[in-house]
Amino acid sequence: MALIDIIIASASNPSKEYSWWKSLWKLNIPPKVKIFIWQACLNAIPSKENLWKKKVVSGPCCDRCASHVETSSYALFGYKKARLVWRESRFGNLLANLRTLFMLDVLSLLAGKIAADDLNLVCMISWAIWENHNFFLNNGKARDSDLVVCWALELMGEFMNSKRALSPISHSPPIRRSSRCLGCGNCYQR
Repeated sequence: MALIDIIIASASNPSKEYSWWKSLWKLNIPPKVKIFIWQACLNAIPSKENLWKKKVVSGPCCDRCASHVETSSYALFGYKKARLVWRESRFGNLLANLRTLFMLDVLSLLAGKIAADDLNLVCMISWAIWENHNFFLNNGKARDSDLVVCWALELMGEFMNSKRALSPISHSPPIRRSSRCLGCGNCYQR
């Protein structure tokens, strides 16, 4: 089934997935993160599995552990380093039992269980995990798991502050650095 067929089928089916797609585009996150999440939900990010299917790489197994097929969901939730990042966040317990599901299923379930701000943060952390994954593949080193969470929080804070700066009337205070930072000093809070 082509990507466009999947999108049309999802849009014409009044289900949990349809509800998720509507809520995805309403999330208060940077557009590049929305597009990343959309691609990850459709298993369309360049994971080893997808690159292998297109004959770009010789095998679908994860370069870092060599024991699992690297799907979108595995890279973002199942791989050991990704699980460490989630444990550093407040979503570790919530995601522990969902890590074997497809990304679309995980986020569809979470959309009905957690607040919109938390869903925004889950998406930002997912994006930061993928960016960290790519940084490791290209440079041979990666951020520590606590710094990935701090980085996602910092980027979310910068995005929210830039939106406030562009709005004609700002009623909420700017986001400031958190005293609960896990070591990088760059976490933000309201």
